Amino acid sequence: MSKSEKIGFFGRIRRFFRRLWRGRHTIGDLVKHRHRFIVLDTDTFKEKISFQLSGMNLFIFFGITSLVLMFITALLLALTPLRELIPGYSNADVSELAYSNAKVVDSLEVQLHAQEELLADIQDIMMGRDPSQRHALTERSHGDSSTVEMTPYLHSPEDSLLRDEMRQRGGDRNYACPLQGKIISKFNGNSDVNGITIEGNPGDKVLSIQSGIVLMTDKGTDNVYTIVIQHSGVDLSIYKAAGSLTVSSGMMVQAGETIMQLKGSGGNKKPTLYFEMLKSGEAVNPSQWIVF
Repeated sequence: MSKSEKIGFFGRIRRFFRRLWRGRHTIGDLVKHRHRFIVLDTDTFKEKISFQLSGMNLFIFFGITSLVLMFITALLLALTPLRELIPGYSNADVSELAYSNAKVVDSLEVQLHAQEELLADIQDIMMGRDPSQRHALTERSHGDSSTVEMTPYLHSPEDSLLRDEMRQRGGDRNYACPLQGKIISKFNGNSDVNGITIEGNPGDKVLSIQSGIVLMTDKGTDNVYTIVIQHSGVDLSIYKAAGSLTVSSGMMVQAGETIMQLKGSGGNKKPTLYFEMLKSGEAVNPSQWIVF
């Protein structure tokens, strides 16, 4: 059995603390005793710089430097916007600004929805429809149908005035011909045919009969487009043909302005234009207003 095994565990601990106690003077020398640092010239060995330094001085110097740096950092974070870069920092001004922005966005959404409803009501009036039917369908899709019947739609005085004005106003009776060609299907008010069909040639231009605003441009099957234009008063014109559009929804057009160019469908079949005119929401015979 070796000597280290005879000492045992507690004996080794006592030996460690005994050696540590013997070396206390070495640690004290490093802290208390002064040491001279000299910088010499390598050629002449002449002293350039010399200063005295001790472990205690180093401890005090670095301690004071650390406190000064921490104090400066605290001032920068407390008095400058740098504090907003700290993750999770809560600023009362930023929170108030975010709350006010949320209120503004919410009010804008409510106002935008009200404007959209107003424009839809005006469009229904111009098309000769009752806005109450659309309101009933909207409420029925979002709530109980029994509550819809108990909430009748009331016409406002402004609504009634707009309806009267739309009935009395008339547009310019000088209409442009939408397409120069042969009428192959005439107007028949007693059937589902509420317009006429005009035969043209590939490349022919479809014109707006009057100045107005393009309400809708919808693309169907076989590259067939439907264009609806709102003119003065409650006049509407509807164009359906296969071709390429030159206008888009929301554009203002003038009388005789090109809105579409016809395209051929292949073979010997010529392209056609289906055209309707509506006044106060009712289809009329275009031949009574336009010279083809």
